Amino acid sequence: MTYWLAAAEDTGLPAHAWDVVSAGQCWHWFDRPRAAAEARRLLAEDGVLAICYRDYVTTPGSVAAASEELVPAHHPGWPLAKGIDSHPERIHDLGTAGSTTWRRSPSASRWNSRTSSGGDACAVRTGVAASLPAAAVAAFDSDLARLLRQRFPQEPLTVPHRFWGLVARCGRRQPH
Repeated sequence: MTYWLAAAEDTGLPAHAWDVVSAGQCWHWFDRPRAAAEARRLLAEDGVLAICYRDYVTTPGSVAAASEELVPAHHPGWPLAKGIDSHPERIHDLGTAGSTTWRRSPSASRWNSRTSSGGDACAVRTGVAASLPAAAVAAFDSDLARLLRQRFPQEPLTVPHRFWGLVARCGRRQPH
């Protein structure tokens, strides 16, 4: 196995040499049109680009929505504060989509630790732990623990998630 560090938009890898290009939980960070063009360049004839996400669902009244509602008080400029459980722009990037919903049942303390340190709640983590000082993260954790005790006391805590994937086949190349 060889590890290669490069930008998704300009990998430097050989053209038309790969059967699959995949992006898991990351496509939103790229310059998507350039990354899609680079994937097309990399893929062999009939190659596949797969973009996959696992996101908690922020339906009104859900623990995920309530958790995200706390973020602006701690990080007012966070651009993903409205939730990221839907990615329609990815469909426009490639044109083919599939989606299923599943449920995950962590305990309240596990959800709290995951929202501040990663795990299932990567979006909340991005808005808090990855971009704020330790004292601000501790304040968020305290507020979230209080919210969970008050509004979601049941155990195990049900946190709906959605898995979805976008798969695009490269197709046959036209002669130039």
